[in-house]
Amino acid sequence: MPEFRHYIASLAGLPSLGDVKKGGLEFMNKATDTFFREYNTSFIKHIENVWTSTMILPYIIGGHPELAHEFIRWLRASDDGDLAADNFAWSTKEIEIENQKSYGESHECRIDACMICLTKNADPGVILE
Repeated sequence: MPEFRHYIASLAGLPSLGDVKKGGLEFMNKATDTFFREYNTSFIKHIENVWTSTMILPYIIGGHPELAHEFIRWLRASDDGDLAADNFAWSTKEIEIENQKSYGESHECRIDACMICLTKNADPGVILE
């Protein structure tokens, strides 16, 4: 990951001391693993599980028009029984997500990848009730 290139380069000069408790390269590697494990756990708990939930997901209708359209197609497919019959496919079109810019770069995604992620924890039957 280019964001961590300076950190990774700084590890090059650390001696390997053979034990995490001695504070060398082993300690820094363990600290890095712990940081990313805790970051990922927190992300899943507070971001992913919330924003992909049955309770929050319907708000996508007020967002990007193409994602909203796909979400409504997914709900209709569920209501028609096409999800259970595995007769549903997301659009594979690539779109730019507006107002989601970071560091001056735009964010593009494929609709299918985005919607698979967003709907993974949602129950369309509950949403339709």
